Amino acid sequence: MTTYTCPSCRAVIPLDDINVAADLALCRSCGETTSFVSLAQILPEVDLNKTPKYIRVERSRRDVVEFIYRKRQLGLLVFFIPFTCLWGGGSMIGIYGTQIAKGQFDLNQSLFGLPFLFGTIFLLSIISFIIFGAWRFRLEKSRFEVFVGVGRIGWRRRLPIGPDSRFSIKRSTMTVNDVRQNGIELSTGKEKILFAASIDDESKNWLAGALEQSLEPN
Repeated sequence: MTTYTCPSCRAVIPLDDINVAADLALCRSCGETTSFVSLAQILPEVDLNKTPKYIRVERSRRDVVEFIYRKRQLGLLVFFIPFTCLWGGGSMIGIYGTQIAKGQFDLNQSLFGLPFLFGTIFLLSIISFIIFGAWRFRLEKSRFEVFVGVGRIGWRRRLPIGPDSRFSIKRSTMTVNDVRQNGIELSTGKEKILFAASIDDESKNWLAGALEQSLEPN
């Protein structure tokens, strides 16, 4: 059964105090009323001790929790490594290797090879992410940080955390087989960020619930 919590004080609201027809929910702990429609967007509680297969939870301090998502899709390496060796390696040797071997610099040939060079770098970055990459979601007392990449190289975004901050599942612009995928949204004040649309649904739903639950004061 889904458990609903008050957005003001985060106390559990019994079903007897919810009027679906009137779109009202009463929290007897703080006396606040809220819309049931908006309340229903609040994610149900999850068991932080039972993490999905690809998620690890780390706590460095009492008020800091980090969720790390790694899914090693090693099957993709069967395609990307040979393709990169043949396409990238062949073009690099043919365009730049011949110049090095001859000890001659050809400007036109070097410029022609730039798209192949950038493409090879892009393919190598994909291989590196498959092997070493991770999503990291770090929640502190007053700040949330999401990072995806390898080591310190990647995409990072930080947002402040306040009493009105909420995590939820929302539809993203990312599509797979023409189907739009869900992502995790953090709304805090007037700012919003949508992320993690590319991770699997089980992990995504658990993460959204775990992040929302971790906002609660200890």
